[in-house]
Amino acid sequence: MTQSAFHSERPITNVHSLGSHCTLFCNVGVTLLEYYKMETTKSEPFLRHVETDVLIPKMMREKAKERCAKKVDAFNHCCKQTGFLMAFKCRNENTALKECLTVYYKDPAFYEECKKEYIRDKLEYERTGIPAKNRKQKLPASM
Repeated sequence: MTQSAFHSERPITNVHSLGSHCTLFCNVGVTLLEYYKMETTKSEPFLRHVETDVLIPKMMREKAKERCAKKVDAFNHCCKQTGFLMAFKCRNENTALKECLTVYYKDPAFYEECKKEYIRDKLEYERTGIPAKNRKQKLPASM
């Protein structure tokens, strides 16, 4: 099966291009892409490579920083106090911060939690067309 045949938006009509796969799709007029979307939406939506390797880990970093807020604040305070020598004087704070963040980064349950939140936001965006950051804005009180 070629890459172009998989991403085809037209119903599959060329029996020779897909071989045995054609018996699944040609008779009902469903494209491979539509079939793939139907299969992935049964349990959970299909996530692209950039979503699983970039966007969900980004969400994990943001949430981990929130959960390690005291250590983040301690490290920031130390860095502001020491200035140029922060690399040497703030080693303890930096180590504590890294340990706290690493606990969350390596936790599969935390990854799944962030993945579910990402999928929820993605589905809400597909439904409404409003990005998550704009949806969370408060409405003015005087209406």
